[in-house]
Amino acid sequence: MNPHLPAMETALEGLATAIRTFDAPAIHTASEALAVAVSGIDGAFVDRLGRPDLDKLADFIARLQTLSMEVNLHSQWTRQRIDSLADLRGQRHLKSGLYC
Repeated sequence: MNPHLPAMETALEGLATAIRTFDAPAIHTASEALAVAVSGIDGAFVDRLGRPDLDKLADFIARLQTLSMEVNLHSQWTRQRIDSLADLRGQRHLKSGLYC
């Protein structure tokens, strides 16, 4: 097993936890840790015989896609919250994204 794979797994789990707890500083730190870990991805998904371990790669990519969807959902929720608060204040949402 490639020594970078456990670091990538740990960094991915840290990012998932940070995203799910809405901890912005932790998200930043975990994102950096994942970027550093992924920089060593070359050969991380290769078995002992040198063949690609497609199951591990597919699982890792699926987990990254799941986190991406969670981030998108949080972004949409935040946008809706901002819009509803603007509506409560009587501010009108303009197409440019600015409030008046």
